[in-house]
Amino acid sequence: MHKLITDGVYQNATIEPAKPALITKGTTHTYEMLARAVKARAAYLTSQFCPQKGDLIMLAMPNSHLFIEWFLAICEAGGTAVPVNPSLKKKEWERIVRQYRPLLIIADQQVAGAGQLGLSTPIIAHDTAVEVEDQNLTTQANMMPHSDSDIFYMALSSGTTGTPKGILRTHRSWVTSFYAMSAEFGLGREDFLLLPGPLYYSATLISMLHLLSVGGSVRLMEHFDAAEALQEMQTGRITSVFMVPTMYSAVVKEWQSQNETQTAPHPPVRTLITAGAKMDITLKRRVQELFAHSTLYEYYGAAEIGFVSVQAGRGHEGTVGHAFHGVDIQIRNDSGDVVPVGEVGEIFARSAMMAEGYFPSALNKCENNEPVWKSAGDLGRMDGRGILHLVGRKSDMFISGGINIHPVEIEGALNEVDFIEEAAVLGVADSYWGEKSVAAVKLVAPPDNWEEKLRQILRERLVPYKIPKVIFQVETMPYNSAGKIHKSELVNRFLQETTDSAEGGKHE
Repeated sequence: MHKLITDGVYQNATIEPAKPALITKGTTHTYEMLARAVKARAAYLTSQFCPQKGDLIMLAMPNSHLFIEWFLAICEAGGTAVPVNPSLKKKEWERIVRQYRPLLIIADQQVAGAGQLGLSTPIIAHDTAVEVEDQNLTTQANMMPHSDSDIFYMALSSGTTGTPKGILRTHRSWVTSFYAMSAEFGLGREDFLLLPGPLYYSATLISMLHLLSVGGSVRLMEHFDAAEALQEMQTGRITSVFMVPTMYSAVVKEWQSQNETQTAPHPPVRTLITAGAKMDITLKRRVQELFAHSTLYEYYGAAEIGFVSVQAGRGHEGTVGHAFHGVDIQIRNDSGDVVPVGEVGEIFARSAMMAEGYFPSALNKCENNEPVWKSAGDLGRMDGRGILHLVGRKSDMFISGGINIHPVEIEGALNEVDFIEEAAVLGVADSYWGEKSVAAVKLVAPPDNWEEKLRQILRERLVPYKIPKVIFQVETMPYNSAGKIHKSELVNRFLQETTDSAEGGKHE
């Protein structure tokens, strides 16, 4: 059994050195090429920056073979890799660097060449040349010894305050996850996986590292494009795909568009995997119609607790399947007691695939501890067949297009605008996004074309996925008895206005 994240890559480089490991547009990296590049970049990091256990090295770059080379090199050198969205704005970078004090940032030219960021942390270009020598792929020359309890990865996930929280992962937790993924999805060294999503998203990253661990091949897209993704699936070489539901929706629409002018072939993909947001039954039906010979797997989990449940096929509205391989699930009430079958409570899970904890408190407690029960704050119920049903979330956080959206941070940006008196951000159910971000704003002396100007301001302050999909004006804000904005009332008001507008259009 492998112990470290890099073990599978080195083993496969020995067994099948010429086998394609990673394919991007125009480049193919065999396992031997990838392994030697990782060794070379790890040696460079060790000689130039001397990373120690617990040192954070941030990666800010789009999808490419360089991302994987650097990520694995950081793990090999003994540091902790921290993927970061490369489109972060200056204030967001300042906050993250101030909070986490990374040893180094490795970035593409968009970030590395951005002197205006004014960051004190050293930044090197992602395409920095290193000398690839004829290294022994089974040794760790001049590097500290590793343990499977070492932290190799920190995922950034905004907390309830909108402040990025660092979720720490040991080698053991993800290596164990790889074995569970193979058991549930049936993926192995004969598979060819298509990944269109960003690697700074942990679900895409673990999909990538899993296939490289078991000896499969990965086609990594630089960015998501529905037409390109569909074309890749129609080539016949792709056997499996991981995408969030919004990407599946876009691919289905692309295929339907192509079918209007010609008969588009059904992609001969065997395994479809999705996560990040609940896929609604209508989209599942359309996906299964397009991928007629495929098995669709939808799993539920969270960065803090790893995999929780999985279901194959369409399932039913709200269901997320049975417990994932190696996972125990309990539904508890507010007192911490397990509730009877069918009753709603908070979802708790226990497995060896969980995160170690949050930065920095979990850095120094990585021991062979027994798995403990943890929750991501979701509500659900278990039926008599052992199928988990998702009901909602305890916090205001919602998921849009597979990404966690925290209203507090967006509301802060809105409330800084001089013609906004008050703002509230809501998650409203949507067939495409899962939930879409809707901002209710109370204005004061708004300028002409205020919404256009507001969106321009937000584009300067927030990354694109945080900008509300819809902005609607309210004359007054509803409050609850505690003096807080009554968000459920705002949701009802928005839905009523949407319904009224639609009905009004019907009578025109």
